[in-house]
Amino acid sequence: MSAFLCAALRPLRALRWRTLFALEVLGQCAILVESTEDFLFGTWFGHPSLHYASMALNVLLLIPVGLVADALVARGARERYVYTTAVFATWPVAFLSTCTMEWLYLRVFAVPPGVPNLFWKAAFMTSNHLYIYGAFALLVYFNQRMADRLLENFRDAELRRVTLEQQLAASRLAAEEAQVDPRRLFDDLARIRGEFADDAPGAEDSLNDLIQSLRTAMGRTREVDAPRGEVP
Repeated sequence: MSAFLCAALRPLRALRWRTLFALEVLGQCAILVESTEDFLFGTWFGHPSLHYASMALNVLLLIPVGLVADALVARGARERYVYTTAVFATWPVAFLSTCTMEWLYLRVFAVPPGVPNLFWKAAFMTSNHLYIYGAFALLVYFNQRMADRLLENFRDAELRRVTLEQQLAASRLAAEEAQVDPRRLFDDLARIRGEFADDAPGAEDSLNDLIQSLRTAMGRTREVDAPRGEVP
């Protein structure tokens, strides 16, 4: 399990600070748009910055969720189940982010709440807000990953098709080279027979050359007829 998580989260090392900064900016913009509604801020927890801080942590926690989902799909899991589960998992992640930030506000920084005894209600409401944006972001990301995977499969299929065509062309060329012209063979045999009849000094060499050329042609024929990868 630990080896799987290490392999799934390895892309985090290549994640540049500009990418993280852009994700954080998008998350903060989403919260900023929602802050235009009067009933959200200054009601539940009394500190609008809680929403911004929770969104910042939520963005960081959603990145591993997406990477682990991608790793499971790469191992053969069904996209519809893995990605659906990951999208629904954004609510617990948002709840964890909110509770962590509320605890820091109340315990570490000793910030007094705007309204007493609203920890869990504020956590629940803020988690719902973060869940909407986190789920939407993961949906966009997973849709892009599915499109990329389809494109990769198409490229692999096209590469296999081109490779098969090249192998077929090479086999046809080898078959043509392996063919023996019967007329030329009979002409060579007649010429060699005449050389032996005249007791010519190069008759035996001519015969040996003909035998060697026939052996080469037979070897090529075996290579063409043999299955791909089988040693003749």
